[in-house]
Amino acid sequence: PWLAEADGVQLIESADPFAAAAAAWTEHAVAFARRYRAARYAALLQADRYEADKHGPWLDAFDAQAFDDDERAALPAVVVVTSDKALAHEGLAPASAALRGHAPVRILCRVTPTVDCDGPTLDHSHLELGYLGMSHRQALVQQTTVGRAAHLQAALARADGADRPSLTLVGVAHTIDGSAPPLGAWLHASASVEGRAHPLFVYDPGAGARWDRRLSFAGNPAPEADWPTMPVALGDEGAIEDWAFTFADQAVLERAYADHLRVVPEACAAHEDLVPIAAWLASDDAARAHQVPTVWVADRKGGLHRVAVSRPLALAAQDRLDFWHTLQELAGVHNAHVEAAV
Repeated sequence: PWLAEADGVQLIESADPFAAAAAAWTEHAVAFARRYRAARYAALLQADRYEADKHGPWLDAFDAQAFDDDERAALPAVVVVTSDKALAHEGLAPASAALRGHAPVRILCRVTPTVDCDGPTLDHSHLELGYLGMSHRQALVQQTTVGRAAHLQAALARADGADRPSLTLVGVAHTIDGSAPPLGAWLHASASVEGRAHPLFVYDPGAGARWDRRLSFAGNPAPEADWPTMPVALGDEGAIEDWAFTFADQAVLERAYADHLRVVPEACAAHEDLVPIAAWLASDDAARAHQVPTVWVADRKGGLHRVAVSRPLALAAQDRLDFWHTLQELAGVHNAHVEAAV
């Protein structure tokens, strides 16, 4: 609602916001083209250089494609505000048309990183809207989060200055059901980046013709590793171990996944078949068959407990890791073609 009250903002609500945005930009472009055409005509007359046969057809055909950079920048920004659920269920085709168009429509999409667009289901692979966005080749595509303020600010500024359609996916800081995170918004939003549910990237076709210039991987923790690691004090003696933070660890923050987690009884906590989920994910199928993936969880008093992870949640972590590997390869990290060439 605050958008309607903001200065300099015209709010348009539409069942097809992408087509409405393109139409709004085209309407402004046509109006501006009349002004710019008149200015060029006047400049030619003032300089006594106007030749009807030479300049008349050019002025008649003058449109937004002939604007210079300053003229295009003077047009009002047209932004579509949407959500991942709306985009996936109703807007993929219209959004694709907008991202392939000439109008620099800016799509700003709120994303709940821990959950797929269909809700907290773990029976299929996660829909990666950013990956779909990159398939449009000439559109600016960015994935950022409210948990990284500097990255978010740079992404919004980049979209604002781009002379091309753009898709900016912003990870939000609320839980799956929309409530405030019990451990705080910043930790919740940051965990989606740490757990590879919402990797940060920028795909900017205007930065160059090659992938090493177009795709930026900056801002992700431990970009060369599968998961970021952090020191954790384990056991009665508080021995420090490096523990990987995975998607399953992030899922602990979501009550919707509580049924996929079970506290291991103390008598069984040291059993050899209980393995960290990062190790389980790195194992082959034969080893996985008799292993139980686990994470560590702290209680309200700070005591640590080993928690078993269900197979659906563990496979969801595998799915997020697979997409992370895809982004790594595109960014030149552990790229098989590069390693073969070396």
